[in-house]
Amino acid sequence: MASAKTMSPDTTDSREPVEDVGEINLAPRVPAMNGLHLNWLLDRYIEACRARLDHQATVDGYEYQLLWFQHWWQMQGPQTHWLLRAEDLTHFEKYLRAAMSSHTGKRLAYHTRATILKRLREALHWAQDNGYVDRNYTKWVPKADGAPPKRRAAQISALNKLLEVAGDGPEPLRNKAILAMLMGMGLRRAELSKLDIEEVVIEADFSGYAAVVGKRTKANPTGERDAAFDSATGKILVAYLDASGRNHGPLFIGQRGERLTGQGVYKVVKRAIAGANVQQQIVGPHDLRRAFATYYRRTRPDKASADLLRRQLGHASYSQTDEYTLLEVDDIRADLVSPVALIQRKD
Repeated sequence: MASAKTMSPDTTDSREPVEDVGEINLAPRVPAMNGLHLNWLLDRYIEACRARLDHQATVDGYEYQLLWFQHWWQMQGPQTHWLLRAEDLTHFEKYLRAAMSSHTGKRLAYHTRATILKRLREALHWAQDNGYVDRNYTKWVPKADGAPPKRRAAQISALNKLLEVAGDGPEPLRNKAILAMLMGMGLRRAELSKLDIEEVVIEADFSGYAAVVGKRTKANPTGERDAAFDSATGKILVAYLDASGRNHGPLFIGQRGERLTGQGVYKVVKRAIAGANVQQQIVGPHDLRRAFATYYRRTRPDKASADLLRRQLGHASYSQTDEYTLLEVDDIRADLVSPVALIQRKD
């Protein structure tokens, strides 16, 4: 049996003497938050959002997203004596991976899980800024596991099917105008629902613009902007307005004559998607906004048009707009000029 090699007493150790020896802490203290009133705190965050933001449908979305955590914490909190640790939020992220959506009956999509965790970070950041907590807990919230699915712009044929289906269903002129303005202007559903007839200007060639109230940013504190539409979109809009016989008030109304809400716009789009059977390409109204941005850039790839698109969509910077332009390798190939091509031109 081999024995360990030992140093003889007269052997000199050439290493420098060590003066400060660090020890391994076998039982480190684990930071925790007293989360007994955490759900109450998240309710205060939602109340602050309702007082600050104009788009109540947006705040409803915030509230829905945080409910996932609040329900989980109501079950988990008693098991940890209401002490929340970073590892607990890792467990929450795993919980979201297995959770089922009541709307689809399927597991939560990556974007849904990522948004829930993002909203929790924002709420904790707000809590620190407003003195409800004494430290930064946002770093405890993990990122969603996985990666976002690759998005592709809806094909023109799919967009055409939406318009055809809308024209055959109930409220055909109204619903067709809603879809045309979403895909023809790149508006958000909340922006569309807030429009009044008086805020829409239609020129002789049927093109025009609408005075839109969107999200407020540092660059645009009021959120107001003028969004244009072409004559093709304008003709569909004019057909709807002529048939309605109205010249003032909400642009789109429901069956009872009241303003159609953002949720109402969402339902119109979802019914058209189901009727056209294009669920694989289009999920909701925001995909029509993406389609507008994508086809705009495909037909106008110059830099000046990129800034015009940013203004149309109401973004503070083009980096936001770029996320909406779902350009693909064929778009790159069509615009590509390589050094090899330049060499051949020279020869």
